[in-house]
Amino acid sequence: MNGLGPEIKSDLIYGSCGGCVSYPVSVLTIKTSRYFFEKWNLPFDRYLLSKNFNWLYQSINTIKNYFLRSILKTFLVAYLVLIAPIFEEWAFRGVLYRYQEPYQDPPSRIVTSAVVFGAFHLSYFHGLASVPYFLVATISGLIYAGLREWTNSWHAPAVAHGISNACVIAFETLR
Repeated sequence: MNGLGPEIKSDLIYGSCGGCVSYPVSVLTIKTSRYFFEKWNLPFDRYLLSKNFNWLYQSINTIKNYFLRSILKTFLVAYLVLIAPIFEEWAFRGVLYRYQEPYQDPPSRIVTSAVVFGAFHLSYFHGLASVPYFLVATISGLIYAGLREWTNSWHAPAVAHGISNACVIAFETLR
């Protein structure tokens, strides 16, 4: 890491810390949501997120060609760990956040970008069952937006988001 500038080093360090915080907070949010959904007799599918990932992963496993199957699995992981977090953080903590700066104070920017981020992760097809994932994405969005405000860069939240997604993939694949 000697060739990296101090800003990039701090973004990597803060982003890594944010990712390590974001994943356990996500798990806690899912468990809390499950409790309330079951208490209020609402539909709750703990495995909604993993079903979507596993469905795609298992679909790739049906491909007979080993080389093509390996490329697609690599692309899927790269997309979920690198491409999606970079694009989402650029959009939500870069563009949207910067647009809000003249109009809102920092706490309002953090909450607004987190709620919009959470809404982006709602699923029309899953109805109420996707509400816990809205909560997870919103709370993760609060962490990412807090990192954005603290570091004044969208790079640290992108690292945190990528690490959090990597943890989800690792634990879902190993389960």
